[in-house]
Amino acid sequence: MPSSGCSLRWLSQASKSPVNNLRAAALSNDARQQDAAIDQWALNNGMTDGATVDYTSPSGAETYLKTTWNTVDLLGNAYSYGNVGTQQVQIAPATKNALAGVSIDWGPY
Repeated sequence: MPSSGCSLRWLSQASKSPVNNLRAAALSNDARQQDAAIDQWALNNGMTDGATVDYTSPSGAETYLKTTWNTVDLLGNAYSYGNVGTQQVQIAPATKNALAGVSIDWGPY
């Protein structure tokens, strides 16, 4: 018969899965919203693929986001930002590793 400590450890690990799925969904949603804000900023300012994204000026991409522009994710890892194009916003590899096994498609982020 397994000790109660072993059973509790298994229960504790199993109970984290729904929380990690929620965290991953929130992170993916944050990245998606930031990506859309960059797209809108680029469109309104005549930017093309490869252009440097302005995140900090009063008329920068962050003004196209209704919520606060988070530069770090829920786990404290920094998002990485690229130029206008296909990899404008990237979720940190450390975050993806910490949430390995979640049932979410990270998409282009």
